[in-house]
Amino acid sequence: LSVMMFLLFFVWGAWFPTVGAFLNAHGMSDRIAWAYSCTPIAAIIMPFFMGLFADRFINAERLQGILMILSGVFIGLAPQYAVPETGGIFIMLLMAHALCFTPNLGLSNTICLKNLDDPATDYPRVRIFATLGWIVATMFVVSLWLKADPTATQFYVAAIAAIAVGLFSFTLPRTPPP
Repeated sequence: LSVMMFLLFFVWGAWFPTVGAFLNAHGMSDRIAWAYSCTPIAAIIMPFFMGLFADRFINAERLQGILMILSGVFIGLAPQYAVPETGGIFIMLLMAHALCFTPNLGLSNTICLKNLDDPATDYPRVRIFATLGWIVATMFVVSLWLKADPTATQFYVAAIAAIAVGLFSFTLPRTPPP
């Protein structure tokens, strides 16, 4: 469960903090607000749909796996459209990624809380790996090691991590609907 949390937040940390630098470098500074708006909008919309779906029809770990693979595809396609002429498509792909990614914040918590022996004690120890995943992705991998803040590499790193956590989700403990 710690690996799941690390990878899940690694995805988000790989592109979210540095997307502004990327858009500036590609002549799309007018789209920065839209890029940063995708995740909060998705976080408002998606719990209504995915919560109902996850609570009735599919195991949380399977839904997370499917959504993370889709989010990886969308974030991996986005940089191909990162020019002013197709900036709208770029933003729509970020939105599609966010719509697939944000339900996993709740799904991952459900998976953890239902499968930990003592959630009150064990969950904080698992959840700290989410923070570490964000920090490692942003500071160490994207910014310091790859120096990819203004490049498309950040999106490819996020895509690889998203697909990896998506596939990994299918190996997580079974978490059926309540």
